[in-house]
Amino acid sequence: MNSSPDSFSRKSKGPEANTSVQAHRDRELRWISTMNSSDPAQAKKSKKIKRLLIEGVPSSVRYLVWAHISNSGSKKMSNVYTQLSKRRPAMAQDIEQDVAQSFPDHPHLREPKGPLVSVLFAYIAMVPDLRYHRGLAIIAGHLLLQSPEEDAFWTFLAMMDSYLRPYFMPASPQMGIDTNLFVKAVEVMDSQLATRIFTQLNVRPNELCGVWFSSVFAGALPLEHLHRVWDLFLYEGFPLLLRVGLAILSICRRYLLETPTSQGPSHMAYLLRPPSEALPGDPEQFIAQVLAVKLKDDDIRKSRVKMEAAVKQQRLPRGPTSQPSHPRGRARV
Repeated sequence: MNSSPDSFSRKSKGPEANTSVQAHRDRELRWISTMNSSDPAQAKKSKKIKRLLIEGVPSSVRYLVWAHISNSGSKKMSNVYTQLSKRRPAMAQDIEQDVAQSFPDHPHLREPKGPLVSVLFAYIAMVPDLRYHRGLAIIAGHLLLQSPEEDAFWTFLAMMDSYLRPYFMPASPQMGIDTNLFVKAVEVMDSQLATRIFTQLNVRPNELCGVWFSSVFAGALPLEHLHRVWDLFLYEGFPLLLRVGLAILSICRRYLLETPTSQGPSHMAYLLRPPSEALPGDPEQFIAQVLAVKLKDDDIRKSRVKMEAAVKQQRLPRGPTSQPSHPRGRARV
């Protein structure tokens, strides 16, 4: 799937998006018609779907759009979710504690036997070698705010399989790789800002990206902004994460450069949760800034593949070439 920032920027409608009920209904009907007439397996290659995503996704059909783009229907198996959600994993106590402390405005998600706990139990049962992290609860919870419970589970599974699962696997280098790509992108975009953040302010990029990427910016952005980011993330994947991170740094640039370390909240805390007044009030304005970031998505993907290959090569065991090892079975992926 190929795309470029220019193709996004040219087609962006800007903040003057139609607000009338009829325009909203027309957009809703276009989405319904497109989903009914297109193959979900090909959604990420569809220029029409890309165009519709940029124009906007009505909240009334958002969970259906996310399911379509992620092709979550291909994952569904009858009665599997019901069975898996009843299994109590070893980290159940951690999950229940995180759930109880999350989503204060949505008490039904915080219940010990509520839908969020069930979705997480089912996912851990399906992927038992995963390392549990609070980011999983945040992502699953936001999906549940949009979708019926079982639909949220299958979309969560598809989202994890397509983009996020390596972030939560033991000993996976993926977060480190993506953090390095982010730092390099910041240095190219704004070397002065990169020096200020990572050297003078001592913001640790692995901690910043660890929170941002593992939750797909949930907690960092207002809800409407977050939904628009997820609309595009499910289509674009990792390059969209870089774009959003760079856009946030650009928006916060003046504060980061001018505010002494002794004043206000820590700069890390500021970036992890930028004040709402610092962000554009209109989520479409924010998305326009995200799409205007000067990145070539294909170059990002190629750099990521090269870095992954280099890290994999470095991690290979070095032994006598005359006695190659022969694994006894297939590695679990």
